Amino acid sequence: LVELGRGHGIFGSVDTVKFAIPPSFLNCRESTSLVAGLSRNDMMPMLRCLGVVKTMRLLSALMSERRVVFTSNNVSKLSAVSYGAVAMMGQGLLSQPPLFIPALAPGLVSVLGSNESYLIGVLSGPTSNFINPRNIPNIGPVVIFDLDNSDETEPYYHNIADPHQFVPDLTRRNVEDMDTGGNRSLPDCLYQD
Repeated sequence: LVELGRGHGIFGSVDTVKFAIPPSFLNCRESTSLVAGLSRNDMMPMLRCLGVVKTMRLLSALMSERRVVFTSNNVSKLSAVSYGAVAMMGQGLLSQPPLFIPALAPGLVSVLGSNESYLIGVLSGPTSNFINPRNIPNIGPVVIFDLDNSDETEPYYHNIADPHQFVPDLTRRNVEDMDTGGNRSLPDCLYQD
């Protein structure tokens, strides 16, 4: 609760304004929880880089426990967006993916073949020293966000036949699955609420 206004003198008044503050702001800085610690990172670089629609697709992919890869030529942008994504999950008190690597070293390309969900940042470039996840044959279904290409409205879905079934769109209602009583994903249930 925050009070604003001039509150001195006989005719003074005080306005009362209520603010909703994320729980991570109320905790002390010395928290030992990894999610609480990572939720204090800044989300604005991620929002500026991805935009609202891609951020919602990212949230849907992370909530659906999919494998997500960020690619960029700039390691600071890659790191800021990666930590911003984990901070977004922490604000909702959701757990981060089991495997989180903000910037993957080129020698660890085999990590991309992991079977569990992950959020990995990959430094891309024009030479063969850099990793291009689109050219790796055995990584399976992965959602790839290119942070340097702002023209794309959708992420790249690598080895995914039906992207809207794999990663539901939180900005559109999936009427077919909801009305027929089919399997619903977590983002679809949240959208319905």
